[in-house]
Amino acid sequence: MIPRAAIMAGAAASAAALCVAIGWSANGWRLSASLERARLESSKYRAEVLAEKASAAERVRKVEGDWNAKYQTAVNAARDRERTLRADLVAVRDASQRLRDQQADAATRIATAPTSTLADYTITLSAVFEDCRAAYAEMGEVAQRHADDARTLIEAWPVNQE
Repeated sequence: MIPRAAIMAGAAASAAALCVAIGWSANGWRLSASLERARLESSKYRAEVLAEKASAAERVRKVEGDWNAKYQTAVNAARDRERTLRADLVAVRDASQRLRDQQADAATRIATAPTSTLADYTITLSAVFEDCRAAYAEMGEVAQRHADDARTLIEAWPVNQE
């Protein structure tokens, strides 16, 4: 017959094994639930990251679109200014040619003009030359300011120090 102590030890060992098995199963369920929560949080994080990437890409596209629109507007404005400048240049060349023609004609008229006409002509030419002098002085000042502004922008422009 089996001694009572052995039966008790066997029962205790069986109970301990049963407790370990129950604890092992409960811990497995707990760890499975924890792992499931971690997977869920990971998928939420991935979704947030993907949403942020999509949002960032959309912001970049918007900034790039704004920049392209601004660039195109500037190019169109430059073309319009160029067109206006060319038209003004044609008008100036025409006016210059008319002045040359008048000057060539004036030489022959001056030779036969009375003294009072010559005095009026001299006064008129003096006024025209004064207007020209003032306009050239103003143009020189504007050109110098423009050159100074351009130089300031060039010198202040950031340069990559790679």
